[in-house]
Amino acid sequence: MLAITLPAIADMRPARYVILGVAVATLACGWAAQPNGTPIPASGETELPLGGSETAVHATAAETQAAMTGALPDEAILLLTPGSGSHLVDHVHIEGEADSTFEQTLVVEVVLLGDPETVLAREPVIIQAELGQRGPFSADLSLTGAGPSDQPGEVRVYATSPRDGGVTHLATTQVTIGSGAADVRPAEPAPERIAIFSPSPAAVVRGGTAHVEGQALASFEQTLVARIYAADGTLIGQAPITVQAADYGAWGPFAVDVPYTAASAGAGRISVLDPSPAFGQTLHLASVEIQIEP
Repeated sequence: MLAITLPAIADMRPARYVILGVAVATLACGWAAQPNGTPIPASGETELPLGGSETAVHATAAETQAAMTGALPDEAILLLTPGSGSHLVDHVHIEGEADSTFEQTLVVEVVLLGDPETVLAREPVIIQAELGQRGPFSADLSLTGAGPSDQPGEVRVYATSPRDGGVTHLATTQVTIGSGAADVRPAEPAPERIAIFSPSPAAVVRGGTAHVEGQALASFEQTLVARIYAADGTLIGQAPITVQAADYGAWGPFAVDVPYTAASAGAGRISVLDPSPAFGQTLHLASVEIQIEP
C-alpha cells in the first residue's frame, strides 16, 4: 500500500515528481486489473493529494468492488419484503424469490430476538416454479404476542435438508416489532452474501481436512464460521473464517482449512454462516453437499 503525505511530496526533487506521476498511473492501472477475489484498498488508506489522481484511484476501487459482486451468483433466497429497518405491527407480508429446493419448499418465520427468542409466526411456503427452477414465493403471517413496546425482531426464510433436517440456506432481515403504524421498507436485490466456490457440490473431501474457499460480504469483525456435518447432521468439524475485504460492508474472498473427524465415508455438508454479535443467531447461511471420507 502506497502512503504519500504532503510533507513527503514537498521534499522531493523535480525529477521525483516525474517518477511519482508514473508510479501513481501504474498503480491505478494495476488496481483496475485486479482479478476477482483480490482485496481492494479501503477508502482513505491511500493519501494521494494530487487532484484528479485521488479521484481516479477511488473510482477504480469502486469499479473493482462492482466487478467482484458482478461475478457472484444471485442470492439463493432473496428476501425482498420486508427490508431491513422495517417496523412490523400485527401482520407481515413476506415475499421474494429463491433457487429450487427440496419439493420447492421453504420455511418463513418471524421472531422476537432475545434470550430466549420468541417465535411469533412460522409456516412453510412453496416456490412458485417448476422443480429445478428459480421462482417467487410469498406468505402473509399474523403476529401474536409481540407486546405494546417496540422490540428487535427478525424475519427468516430458510431451506432444510430432507436427509437430516439441517438448514441448507438461510436469509434474514432485521426489523422492529411492536405497536403503532407499520413501516414496511423494500429491500434491494443483491448477490449471494456467502458464495462457496470450493469444494463443489458432490466433491469428495478426505484426509481429515476440508479446504473451503469462496467470497462473502464482510460481517462483524469480518468473521464467518465454517462447519462440516456428517450424513446424520452431526457436527464433525468447524473453524473461524476471516473475510479478506477492504472494509465492513464490502465483499471479499475467504479461504480456510477445516479439520474434521469422520468415522466412515458418506454424505455430508459444509456450511458457512454469519453469526450475530448481538443475539447470537445466524444472520445468513450457505452450504454445499459433499461426500466425506476419513
